Amino acid sequence: MVVAGVGVVASIYLTIVEFFVIKAVCQYCVTSGVMVVVAAVTMLVAARREVPLWRAIRRRTKEVGEFASDIDLSDID
Repeated sequence: MVVAGVGVVASIYLTIVEFFVIKAVCQYCVTSGVMVVVAAVTMLVAARREVPLWRAIRRRTKEVGEFASDIDLSDID
């Protein structure tokens, strides 16, 4: 998500430079900017869908850790 965010910010900056400083429109630059925004939105949607999965993994890991701390290892030779 950080990389996608940096890409969106860079794309916005370069688009502003393109329109207001250079005063020209490049079809490749606009296409690149649109693709970066689409990639960022896709990453955001995918990350939001995986949040329950990561919560379940953390909960399960915590449960396993609690179980492992109950094991007495002093009897092992």
